[in-house]
Amino acid sequence: MAKKRVKIEGDTLPFFLTVKQCPSCGMSPRGIVKNFTGYAGIRSSDDGRSFEWTRELVVERGAMHLYEANGQITLVCGGGHEWESEIEENL
Repeated sequence: MAKKRVKIEGDTLPFFLTVKQCPSCGMSPRGIVKNFTGYAGIRSSDDGRSFEWTRELVVERGAMHLYEANGQITLVCGGGHEWESEIEENL
């Protein structure tokens, strides 16, 4: 099976996926599905009785890992399908 090189900007290296296309529709991955620690900003309204969203999302960078300890990641395509793939960083 051919491998697709995917580049992530920042302080990480390029990596390879063992399952490079969605098994349901054949589309390329749009992203990695992750749960992470962070918060959505809110602020008090002018009357002080209610709150509103600031549309700010803060992610604690150290709390997010691209893949699980077993080397698996969950990918999502543009059609919303999710699938598992192994990740290989150094080929």
